[in-house]
Amino acid sequence: MILSPSKFIPPNGTAGSVATGILSVPVVKVTLLVSRFAGLLSVTLGVAMLSPSAHAIELRKDIVGSFGSTSCGPDMLRGEVYDLPVETRNLPNFEKLKSNGNVVCNNWLNIPTRAFLEGLPGVTTRIEWFAIDYNGDFWVEKPGAYMFTLSSDDGSKLYVDGKNIIDNDGQHAAIELGGRAKLEPGKHHIRVSYFQGPREFVALVLRVAPPGGIFDFFDMRNFRPSATQKGTVEVVLADESRPVLRRSTTAHDPLSAKAFEVSAMTALAASPRPRDFELRAKAYRFHSNVAIAMEVPGSELTATPVDGGGRVRLHLVLLALDKDGEGNVLRKISEDFPVDIPADRSLQNSTLRLTRLVTLPEGLYIVQAVAVDRESNRASTATFRLNNPAPAAVGLSDLMLVRRIEPSPTVDPDDPMQTQGRRVVAELAPVIAATAEPSVYFVIHPDAKNLEKPKITIELALNGTVVGKQMSELPAADATGAIPLTIAAPAKPGKNRLRITVQQGTAAVERILEYAVEPR
Repeated sequence: MILSPSKFIPPNGTAGSVATGILSVPVVKVTLLVSRFAGLLSVTLGVAMLSPSAHAIELRKDIVGSFGSTSCGPDMLRGEVYDLPVETRNLPNFEKLKSNGNVVCNNWLNIPTRAFLEGLPGVTTRIEWFAIDYNGDFWVEKPGAYMFTLSSDDGSKLYVDGKNIIDNDGQHAAIELGGRAKLEPGKHHIRVSYFQGPREFVALVLRVAPPGGIFDFFDMRNFRPSATQKGTVEVVLADESRPVLRRSTTAHDPLSAKAFEVSAMTALAASPRPRDFELRAKAYRFHSNVAIAMEVPGSELTATPVDGGGRVRLHLVLLALDKDGEGNVLRKISEDFPVDIPADRSLQNSTLRLTRLVTLPEGLYIVQAVAVDRESNRASTATFRLNNPAPAAVGLSDLMLVRRIEPSPTVDPDDPMQTQGRRVVAELAPVIAATAEPSVYFVIHPDAKNLEKPKITIELALNGTVVGKQMSELPAADATGAIPLTIAAPAKPGKNRLRITVQQGTAAVERILEYAVEPR
């Protein structure tokens, strides 16, 4: 049997055969959050530290928090108060807005969801259409990643040292979102911007978990400089001029939640988790990356007529979370798919998919995927385990059933699914058609220190019975030290199993791919 490297993919991008025998060989990147804080997420409201409605954060009568008072002391949060136009829907640009002259100060922000009828005592009786922009300096002694949660009704944002850590903006009931900031020992600046839209409920709660610690309210009294810090850090930073704090155009932290992700996070926090339609999700391990792929068949989605007729709208949200063995969320991938298409366009054979490459250290992981059909308010979830072992002397990626090989508009040398200007698209369907001509893609990394030539053994089985086995030498590795291969796979009706073993000297590694082919 002759094996041909993927760089010989035919011009049309399909799998064409160049050999006969047991196998004909073709010539030949849904939502992750990453943090390693033991036990933190278990004490928050759901996976993403969010509450989907005001009812999720119970209305509290035992605690009547305050936005602050006009009595201001050192090292407190100092809030400038602003009047807002009626029907304001988002936080204003405070740099372009003049304060109404009032200031409120507080050591912490602990206002659980409650009726707001008294306004700001001593400041104003206004109960709606106002904003407060809090600023303050705090000190930390322990370096590391600090987790924050910010709950508000209506919108709010958290900035640390000028970086937007949490974006919880917009008119909404109480929602709690999470974010993270990596801090060095010393002085830091915090800013919490908040606005109250229409009456009559309010909420504003800021919590923090230090590295390795648990969540508690962010109290400025717990983040004041020690005697040593007062003698060093304050002297250095006393005359520091603060830059204007503006929202960053890029995400500084994978834990910062986007507005479209809220519905997906809510679905993951539900019990039981919804499974309203078909959601396919898989992970493929490569030499130094893991590809997370998820998709929803277009036929499963709801198409809503657009005003004027002739067109329909679909709206899908895909998100995947990657957790470590302790349940801590490590990474998030997500995508928002609003689609407007002609009404007569068939979606029967279409799919909306999300593929992302992530880098994970060795270990056991749990991947939670969720898809939300925004037009019908339906959702589906899927969960699977991912074991990412330590690299072996001879590397062999997972075996990927191929749907198609297509031209790639960009060149990314770090993308193992891309080679010679083309990209492999995985087949995620559990059963493929009897008329399909499947192929399998994988990447081999020989041991460069081993002078022996690597060999490959391919074994085929149908419905549990081995029907063929063949061994062959491998072609030379490319400039990156990899051997990307695409081989034709059998499409016999029933349960097919492909076992590939790569051996180089005494070292060996194998992978197994199982897939079903529908009856003819």
